[in-house]
Amino acid sequence: MAQLYSSGPVSIWVGTNLSSQPQFLGHGESAPEIITTPPSVPFQSDSSGETPANLLDAGETGRVTVTLTRYNRRILDVILSRSRGRNFPGSPPGFRDAGQIGTPLLTNGCAYALYLVFPSAGKATYNVAANGVLPPGYRFLAATLDPDRSVMGTTSAYKILLNWECLMKRDPTRKTSYGKGSWTLYDFDISDTVGLLMN
Repeated sequence: MAQLYSSGPVSIWVGTNLSSQPQFLGHGESAPEIITTPPSVPFQSDSSGETPANLLDAGETGRVTVTLTRYNRRILDVILSRSRGRNFPGSPPGFRDAGQIGTPLLTNGCAYALYLVFPSAGKATYNVAANGVLPPGYRFLAATLDPDRSVMGTTSAYKILLNWECLMKRDPTRKTSYGKGSWTLYDFDISDTVGLLMN
């Protein structure tokens, strides 16, 4: 049967080169918006005229948007340095060193895991198998930060609007009868964040 679900205040965590563990980024003014887009490629056939005869699966991308109002500025500065990765681990926001422009973000470790943790998921109300269980959160495996926007003023909170573009990450070890390698955009495994402090 249908029921109401509530995630509770969503905590946002990111993987960085500061630690092997996810780092707590903060909370938004409201819960993040998650949009997943499954692009497709039209398969044309003269028999169907100008209308595609079929659509070919072309993977999946994600977009996560949130307005941060309570956050760790040190962690924010790390992810604002968009091409900070294995080759440029200490690069500050707004700066590009020689060789940094043109960096393949996924290949060079600049994309990171993005965790959206739902604290209310453990409630018995949301764990009725017959109705469908509320996941503990989302883990996007390869997130990169799109343009950000800051809003500030004398008597208003300092707000930062963040948009992440999330791409699929390849696992070359998985095998099927069709070949080798799998791609994952997100899963619901937030176990890396369990027991860590939100500070």
